[in-house]
Amino acid sequence: MPAEPPPAGTDGPAPLLILGGHRCGTSLVSGLLWQAGLHMGTLLSAGPDNPRGFFESVDVLAAHEAILQAQERDWTCPPHRLDLNTVDLGPLAAVIDGLARGGRPWGVKDPRLLFLLPAWAEILPAIRLIGVLRHPAAAAASLAARNGFSPGVARAIADAHQARLAALHARLGFPIVDYDGPRAVLFDRVRAVAEAMGLAWDGEAAENLFDPGLRHQRPEGAGGSGYEALVAAGAQEAACPVHRSWQVAAALAAIPERDDEATPLVVGPAFPPRRDALWEFISTRGPTVSRVLDVVPEEGRREPLLHGVDRVEIDFAYSDREGRLRDGRPSVRYSHVLLTGVAETLPTAALTGLLAWLRDTSSTDAIVGLDALVVDETGVPPVKRWPRLSATSARSGPLHHHHLDEIEVAALESGWLVGDISPGPAGRSRVLLVKDPGRRAPGWLTSAERRHRMAALQEQAAALDAEVKALRQHLDRERRRNHLAYDALLKENADIRQMHHQEMGHLKAEVHRLRDLRTIRGWLGFQARRLRPGHVAAAIKRRRNLPD
Repeated sequence: MPAEPPPAGTDGPAPLLILGGHRCGTSLVSGLLWQAGLHMGTLLSAGPDNPRGFFESVDVLAAHEAILQAQERDWTCPPHRLDLNTVDLGPLAAVIDGLARGGRPWGVKDPRLLFLLPAWAEILPAIRLIGVLRHPAAAAASLAARNGFSPGVARAIADAHQARLAALHARLGFPIVDYDGPRAVLFDRVRAVAEAMGLAWDGEAAENLFDPGLRHQRPEGAGGSGYEALVAAGAQEAACPVHRSWQVAAALAAIPERDDEATPLVVGPAFPPRRDALWEFISTRGPTVSRVLDVVPEEGRREPLLHGVDRVEIDFAYSDREGRLRDGRPSVRYSHVLLTGVAETLPTAALTGLLAWLRDTSSTDAIVGLDALVVDETGVPPVKRWPRLSATSARSGPLHHHHLDEIEVAALESGWLVGDISPGPAGRSRVLLVKDPGRRAPGWLTSAERRHRMAALQEQAAALDAEVKALRQHLDRERRRNHLAYDALLKENADIRQMHHQEMGHLKAEVHRLRDLRTIRGWLGFQARRLRPGHVAAAIKRRRNLPD
């Protein structure tokens, strides 16, 4: 169970949380406020991508990363809705307590705050907020240049953070600083927040910190969801009110749910372990490893799969939403094929087409390993919500799930056989496809065979149920008969006791009568002795005083 967080940040002024996406200018805003006297704890050192400094707390960053790691996430793929029941808030609460202990105005900057704000609202009674806006195209270009992301991945990350900032601003109303706007307006917005926090604005230090040359990327194209509203808010002066924690929680709860992932999680921490687990599942099940095709959804990250295995040649390919491969080589005959996260991005027809292509580009005894959201039950809904799953590409719809029958039919139609299924993490199952029936797992049964065996087992179970029902009825009859016999014995015992009591009463009455007769007999005997003639004459004589 998550540790109960200690009380934190309950004394002193409400802290300031600086909200904004990665590469959006939050470091500049936090630096300006730090120079004005905002306490931010021990700060990260400057880096090549931020030579003026990040102005970000080392301890807050560590606590945030621990929360994301517990969710199998990182900064590239934060959870749309943080489940506080699965979060240990103790470390973050300890960090907050340390920042608030001095009683000085303090604040925090970290782009992860946009999605980890529920944790702060759970710990703190009140907060102040300020948002930093940058055109998502510029932010995405900066992310791509710094991290090597593809344009689609970088833009998805930038759009997700901007959409969350817009959703929070629409419900809470806090100052917005436009990083792309004029320097004077930017300074005015930050100075107003500093004055609201009781800080001393230092104009000269602000001029020295601001470097327009660090704006390497320029805003181009559409701004995305909520961008125009945020730009309009940044052009207006706004107060920096104190928000109670319940107000923040209500605003977070009002953000709509979504069926897909906002950012592509193939760049997150959960995807590489899935590939490693899938490779471990199939690497010893097929022929000798000679050539491997490693397929991931579009926007996936190219990474080495087999560490320290020199004799194996690996080709890397991307699968689009239609099941078409990019970078695959049809002339090569692969012995092993990995489809990590691909099945859940494809409908059954597209999956069948992809397997057919793999049939023609693999050896005669090749095997395929894929992970999929597999169900094997009747009445499966057309769309199934899988909680806490790591999606594998930027999509506009929910994850695809597949019934086991669908996978077997798709395999048969494309020249494969299902060889084994193993339950995997987060509701996913690992599926082995083979060409050679001899490579199927021992005791493996197809769906039809399983259904036939299941029907036989159900018949046996029905017979056992009928037998158990008959035994229960027999036991019920025996129980009722025993109850009747027991009641009869109780009644007979009561009758015997009653008869005994009656006979004892009669005997007692007879004893009393005999005792009374004995008493009467004694009295009559006494009277008879007194009335004998000799006694009577003697008595008369005594009364007359006559001699004998």
